[in-house]
Amino acid sequence: MTATSTSSCTVKEGTTSLDLSIAGAPVTVPDTPNHTIDLGIGAKLVVNEQTQTADGFTVNALHLTAPGGVDVVIASGTSGAHNCA
Repeated sequence: MTATSTSSCTVKEGTTSLDLSIAGAPVTVPDTPNHTIDLGIGAKLVVNEQTQTADGFTVNALHLTAPGGVDVVIASGTSGAHNCA
């Protein structure tokens, strides 16, 4: 699993690469940012989660949230571009 983030003064891009199985069944994951998979009972996975920050760009390959305060990120990359005019 990888998460890649690149930034320049004009472009911010992110990609992920992973093989995902849920309950033993392979899941096809599209190559689109912020793809959400509902796991039921209030739990969800966000694949290729992309977030712009004040100084750059963060890409999380996989972000799991669930009731009870579960908040887990697996494989994350952050980049930034500074002094852009």
